[in-house]
Amino acid sequence: MEAELNAVSIALGAQRAAGTVDSFTAPPLGWLLAAIAGVPARGSTHARLEIRGSDRGDVWTRSFGRRRQVSRVQLVDDIVEERFGPLTFELIGFRIDGIGVERGHLELRRTRIGRFSLGSGTFSLRSTTWRDDSRLRSHIHAALLGGRLGQLHYAIDLHNEGGIQ
Repeated sequence: MEAELNAVSIALGAQRAAGTVDSFTAPPLGWLLAAIAGVPARGSTHARLEIRGSDRGDVWTRSFGRRRQVSRVQLVDDIVEERFGPLTFELIGFRIDGIGVERGHLELRRTRIGRFSLGSGTFSLRSTTWRDDSRLRSHIHAALLGGRLGQLHYAIDLHNEGGIQ
């Protein structure tokens, strides 16, 4: 039996959403960041998001064109943990305003591979997410070594296909 959706999903206000993703990478290793994120290195493509609640946090399935990405998202002591296989991002700054996200900012606190933490300057991530009527919009910026080895900028624009209102 699926558990109740956690605070992250409730704040986003959707279990299913669809729209577009637009992305841009900067060399030399921006393509690597795009591959990790599962988005195209450049251009626009169709995007889908499905969220399922479970006992160990929500399971997020994102599809960007033909690429599919699955992660587990939990809110633990005001820290959003998102896990992609052995890779875990700890994100801070998530705020819930009323029943949903009016505007949320996330910054990477720590990246782990299994139990091992990567240095704080190795990888950076900033995300701004907001709701605009029935649309969920996110702008994400990721960088390797302060952007010297590559950068990724992408924007997601989704509309609610059903879920919590």
